[in-house]
Amino acid sequence: MGALASSGGLVGIHSVERMRIYYNLSISLRSLNCLTYRLDYAGPEILRGKRYFGKEQDVWAFGVVAYVLLVGECPFMTASEAQEGLESPFANASIALDERCDGKDTEGEEPDGGGALGDAASLVRACLRVEVDARPTFERILQCRFLAGHGGWA
Repeated sequence: MGALASSGGLVGIHSVERMRIYYNLSISLRSLNCLTYRLDYAGPEILRGKRYFGKEQDVWAFGVVAYVLLVGECPFMTASEAQEGLESPFANASIALDERCDGKDTEGEEPDGGGALGDAASLVRACLRVEVDARPTFERILQCRFLAGHGGWA
């Protein structure tokens, strides 16, 4: 873990470390027991008027942020799009993610097997599942191949 030098000479934080920082931040925000983010990051259950419970909605918000980093735009432009998620192959967000990642499964792969674009897309799809119980936990996210390398899930 820690800092890595990139080919451009810049120093960045390894993917797993970024996730740990985000996870610790989400725990801190959850302790406030309030909705602390914009509706762009709100899960479908929040948009349907359900109570904010924390971790599950934070996983959705993480998925939105990861999608933005991959595709360059928010995945959902309306509340109805967010409530449909990426599950339909005809959803605009699903199409844009496919266009960005199709045929580039190993782009960005690091020597340990992590960092591949296809694995990043799989992680985003897992986090943006409409059903709350189908989303991975942060512990499970840390075990995905994009972050953990060869031993992780895809």
